[in-house]
Amino acid sequence: MVSIIIPAYNCASYLAETVESVQGQTYPHIEIIIVNDGSTDATLEVAQQLAKNDARIKVLSHTNSKQGKTRNVGVAAASGHYMAFLDGDDIWLPNKLELQIAALEAQGVDLVFSDGFICLNNDLNSREHTFQISQKIFDRNDLELFYRQNQIPTSTVVCTKAAFDIAGGFNEELEVQNCEDYLLWVRMLDKGCSFYGLDKNLILYRVHPTSSTATRINQLRPLSFALMRLSGPINDARMQRIRQTLRDLLTELNTQNEDVQKAVQPLREYCNLFKGKWALLMLHISTMLPRRIFLAIAWRLI
Repeated sequence: MVSIIIPAYNCASYLAETVESVQGQTYPHIEIIIVNDGSTDATLEVAQQLAKNDARIKVLSHTNSKQGKTRNVGVAAASGHYMAFLDGDDIWLPNKLELQIAALEAQGVDLVFSDGFICLNNDLNSREHTFQISQKIFDRNDLELFYRQNQIPTSTVVCTKAAFDIAGGFNEELEVQNCEDYLLWVRMLDKGCSFYGLDKNLILYRVHPTSSTATRINQLRPLSFALMRLSGPINDARMQRIRQTLRDLLTELNTQNEDVQKAVQPLREYCNLFKGKWALLMLHISTMLPRRIFLAIAWRLI
């Protein structure tokens, strides 16, 4: 059986359509676990109504804790041999699970992911953009590739419960949320798991203004933390990506006229790990100076 874990935060407008895409799967052996993550709209009520009409649906709810903990709560309540993850606003195409379970068993891997359509501006008819997934097996020898870039869209994943448990589940630290999935995939590879990428478009991935990754800052800030916390050695290529991500974050904060203090915590972690006490002192002093001076000092520290 496949347990589908759906974290749901303020997605009342989308949740029914998301769940319908699971109910319409050609693979029949499923349970659906919706975890309401402290929504302030009608998400919980929508989920409960869906559960009334389908005995395969279980609804859980907790205070807002972000994606990592919310998915972990769902997995803890699951009874399937396989876990699948689906964000509360994305859509599965009807044969997704059937194709992926067949691939898991045929390839003898621990996790299968796939390509999908990226629906910009919430346009589900858009078929122009995809994730460009390569059809191949990934193992520990591909860690370097994953250090350079996350290869896996979370709403496409099906994995064994055993592999999920070996890697310890999703990271629940608040500062890495939006990249908690990336940390898990790398940890799974580092623990000896293998993945299979399927180059078929099996999901519709919504991009809309209320998406958790709708802005570059919401992507770059957690990514900077994640890159410093990935398992495995920090080699030259990984260090280069850490530095570039921090520079991109500073540039984006400045361009968007956002509070540059949003960069202080990841910069502090960077200085603590790689630069030492003098850099931490300079960073601390710079936070009390005008914006342009802070940016200049921060850039030099990187």
